Amino acid sequence: MDHPQRGRPLAIDHKAPSASSTEPAFVARPEGAPVYHGFVLLDDVVVDGFTLGKITDWEAEPCETGDAFVIAPDGSRAGLVWEICDPPYFQETMPIEADRWGVWSVGFCLPMSSRENARKNLESILPQLKSRWAEWKSRFSPAARAGAQTNSGTGKPSEVSIHESAHAITFDALGEQVERVTIILSEVDGQQLEGHTLLAGGPEKSRPIVAGIAGVLAGPAASFYLCNFPARGISISAFRHDHCSLKSLFDQQGDGAGWEQFWQNLQSFLQSWEHDWVIAQRDVILRFAIRLDEVKTLEGNELQHALLKAWGGTKPDATQLRDRIRDFWNTRIHAKS
Repeated sequence: MDHPQRGRPLAIDHKAPSASSTEPAFVARPEGAPVYHGFVLLDDVVVDGFTLGKITDWEAEPCETGDAFVIAPDGSRAGLVWEICDPPYFQETMPIEADRWGVWSVGFCLPMSSRENARKNLESILPQLKSRWAEWKSRFSPAARAGAQTNSGTGKPSEVSIHESAHAITFDALGEQVERVTIILSEVDGQQLEGHTLLAGGPEKSRPIVAGIAGVLAGPAASFYLCNFPARGISISAFRHDHCSLKSLFDQQGDGAGWEQFWQNLQSFLQSWEHDWVIAQRDVILRFAIRLDEVKTLEGNELQHALLKAWGGTKPDATQLRDRIRDFWNTRIHAKS
């Protein structure tokens, strides 16, 4: 059993094959059987392809706490340690590993008194589950392992790692608190990698407009100028998430400038200041990207260590950097528009 419990009834699947004639399947898993083999799968508790399985048999007797598991659309599994509480929560109990995309402690609002409530509880944590599953796929799925084998021995990080590292390095240089940097398999096709950089306060936090532009454009600049990204010309619109972030910055600026003029200013800034910046910080970006390619997700102390190691003592003063960017934008970009 993967995370045993005491004093609560077990939901044992007596039909599951066992490797032993005397022990149940969850104790004697057959070779090749997945984690949580031998426990009951609730085929009618499914949300967006994610199916709930129960380890604690809350249908046998009422339970305020218990263990469960989730099966993703590709058959991979994660564990849940649940309790009924308010407010709800979602946090790590055991990390993501090759045969399981983690064990997560979760708080449910609804009592586990019916399968409909169980379905609603599963639905309430679906965004977090999808995120962790995507992270597992980017690190351990067959497609991810094949990609790692393709890049092994080259010493060069992937384009998506370089792109995302440029975001992280630039925002860090500007004094923004970077909380998490990750590369995962795209939810669209499950094959291509895509990256995400999370800043403290999230996308809703108000930031100086020019510093925000420099941080967002750093990713496309790195793709174009460090990776020779195969685009038709230099077009930021090739990067969907960055394009959305820039549109949000435009909506925040409130100076009455039209989108077309703002877009032209972005292109000019990309091909001038941003070009020079990523070229100058090439080694810093690549050092961080190599580490990101290795672990796929950087956060907490590991993220801070990776940033310090990447900079190697060369990190610029954030206030001076912001002032230089603002002056460049006002005198070389905005003044000409």
